[in-house]
Amino acid sequence: MVMARECQQQQQQQAKGLFCLCNNAKWRTRRRLITPSFHDTQLLHNFMLIFNEQSCVFARRLEECISVGDEPKAYDLYPYISTCTLDIIAESALGKHVEAQSSGGKNKFVEATGRVCGIINHRIRSPWMWPTWIFDRLPIGREQAERLNILHGVSRKIIEDRLATFNAENITSNSEKKTTRRLVFLDSLLAQMNSEQLTLDDIQEEVDTFMFEGHDTTAAAVNFTCYLIGSHPDVQAKLHTEIDDIFSDGQTIRKGTTVYIFIYGVHHDSNVFPQPERFDPDRFHQSSVTNEERSPFAFVPFSAGSRNCIGQRFALLEEKVILSTLLRQYSLRATQTIDELQLSFEAIMRPTVPIKLFIEHRKFQ
Repeated sequence: MVMARECQQQQQQQAKGLFCLCNNAKWRTRRRLITPSFHDTQLLHNFMLIFNEQSCVFARRLEECISVGDEPKAYDLYPYISTCTLDIIAESALGKHVEAQSSGGKNKFVEATGRVCGIINHRIRSPWMWPTWIFDRLPIGREQAERLNILHGVSRKIIEDRLATFNAENITSNSEKKTTRRLVFLDSLLAQMNSEQLTLDDIQEEVDTFMFEGHDTTAAAVNFTCYLIGSHPDVQAKLHTEIDDIFSDGQTIRKGTTVYIFIYGVHHDSNVFPQPERFDPDRFHQSSVTNEERSPFAFVPFSAGSRNCIGQRFALLEEKVILSTLLRQYSLRATQTIDELQLSFEAIMRPTVPIKLFIEHRKFQ
């Protein structure tokens, strides 16, 4: 069933962000300007901090749903999930703590958001409300207008305050004082405004769209996922195992702590490398089943992640060429056992005694 043209026009008036833009040229321009915001490393890092903080609040709130006694009680988790995603989207988009979870959804902004979503869903399912001239005269239409005024007023005030802070920081950007304020989606849009690519109204449209489209959608997805996990204990067991492997015993390492990774120990873990003292290059063959199942961080001679060795490909090629050239002409024979070498861990690993080898010309048949 297709919504009437009048209803579509009103919905577009309420939210003219990317999701509702019908003008293709304007959509392409807006999309090009906003897409980098979702690929900005610092911004994504800040989003992750928000996701984690609010998810922890969500998990603590679920303690009140734990069944006590002989008769377990089932709970509707959607209200808990929905307030969590609203807290996340409000802080990620606007940098505002609406505290939907801690207040139980009892504040004007939270109530207005939930009510507007409910009204829109109700109207979509009610064809007689599609014509604007009818809907606007109904109590539910007037209520929607009032609720939208609350939402737009709050978001506009936050945007203007954030813009003032943003401009003040730009003026003092060359001073020694650097902002420690957590950057959010709105900051990225304000930067576009400073370059005269977005207006204040454009920014409000995108922020409002982000708030509406990123709240209920995610909550519904998480809610259905919880149902499916709860319906399939075998899948839940696998998830628990995977999560336990990642988070281990839950130890927290303080920020700024110097951590030494014992690479030799990692590479000689018998749980990952059976018979670790045995020289077996086939362990690393790409077709090896064991190699496919092994964690990419099980063997890290060049470290891993953003601080990995910048010259690792250079070094690997160098080593391969040297060894290939050597072995094309010569055969090698060791004279010592590994125990006789006695390894020494200095800046790099070395033997405590010189390695002595017999070198012979290869005997070609």
